[in-house]
Amino acid sequence: MRMPSTSTLLNIAIGGGFVSIVGVTYFQSRIQSNFRQQEYYKKSIELLNGYEPAIKALGPPIQLKYLHLWDGSTWSTGFQAQLKIPLKGQNEKGALHVWASRKDVHDSWNIDRLDVEVGKSQALTFYKSTRNDLQPADSAKDDVASQDLSYGAAVANETENN
Repeated sequence: MRMPSTSTLLNIAIGGGFVSIVGVTYFQSRIQSNFRQQEYYKKSIELLNGYEPAIKALGPPIQLKYLHLWDGSTWSTGFQAQLKIPLKGQNEKGALHVWASRKDVHDSWNIDRLDVEVGKSQALTFYKSTRNDLQPADSAKDDVASQDLSYGAAVANETENN
């Protein structure tokens, strides 16, 4: 039996590499799309868009970047989900940390907690569910309302003082 030539083996390796890259890209795109279509993702973004201190700190418009699927910060089971959604605003980059749950696969998702991270600052909780009905906990709002969310908050405060 004759051995294949080096050029034939090289072509097979290149073709296999290309097919692998296309496959990984396709499946990553499908997983990204699946997360973005989930109820907990949409509710979290809606709550973030309603939280003015984060919007000011990041700087509108806020762009939602691709989820980091391989670092362990983004996962979902049928009953719990945790996401780290990278954000990019005009002033800063950041991340929205999401914790969501439900008791049964037929139930709606509850947003349990939302933290916003602006720049390299510590993530601050701005939403905490106390009754599983998506009403922000007053204590979580009060805690964050008094916190400085880095550059954007400083600019907003400076503008208000002038």
